[in-house]
Amino acid sequence: MIDITSINQNLDTLGFKNEYMAFQRAWNDGKRGVSSNGALSSFGTNITDCMLVGADGQAYVYLKPPNHDEKVGVTTAGEFVLGIKDGIPVTVTDVMNSLEERAGEFGFEDVKVGEFSDDQPVILRFQNAFVNLKEGEAKVVPTHYSYQTLSNKRPRNLLVTGSAGGVQIQADKKGENPLYFLEHTNGKIEKHFYNVKASEAAVGTESKEGHEIGIRGMGKRTNVFCVMSIPNKTEPLVAPQYSSSGAHWD
Repeated sequence: MIDITSINQNLDTLGFKNEYMAFQRAWNDGKRGVSSNGALSSFGTNITDCMLVGADGQAYVYLKPPNHDEKVGVTTAGEFVLGIKDGIPVTVTDVMNSLEERAGEFGFEDVKVGEFSDDQPVILRFQNAFVNLKEGEAKVVPTHYSYQTLSNKRPRNLLVTGSAGGVQIQADKKGENPLYFLEHTNGKIEKHFYNVKASEAAVGTESKEGHEIGIRGMGKRTNVFCVMSIPNKTEPLVAPQYSSSGAHWD
């Protein structure tokens, strides 16, 4: 059974109860606060959640460590392939050094990025979702939920989605942000779901088909995409000044 209760019961039976858990929503926070006792807080200045959602609105279950004990890795920008463009691997370095131009193609004109090198550290994590297939395939879209973007004119993060079909760039907005595959057609942008198809490869293992997306040396993968969250540098909100007539903003 692919549901949270059944998976967690199986993990308990196998002795992994405190190491892995089933979730439908995960933290993807860019900047989290710290409580007075030194523990991570559930609040911060860049709090987001991520999900994998089907075309019918279903949020799929995936396996990961508990939120406060997330297992993450560190590699370098030149060693991580975000997606494939015209058969050529596109690394984090490639994306960052062309981000201003790429962002302009998607309507973001005020993006400014400094020089980025192959040895720039990159923090990463992997998540494996369990998708119910109908007739051997399903349509899905990675979805981010932003708590810090309070206005569409003030996005908190630039979101880069890489896949075998290329690299997409979007800015987050308030609430849910489905990161569809965007296609420019006759001056209009069409939104498409990603197709998940049945594969003989076991979860998390190399496949005979597909592309090497992820850390170089991992081998080919099918049904894979990467999402990179780039925090926007924003001016801090000014605290309200109170008077007898009420609050006002300086």
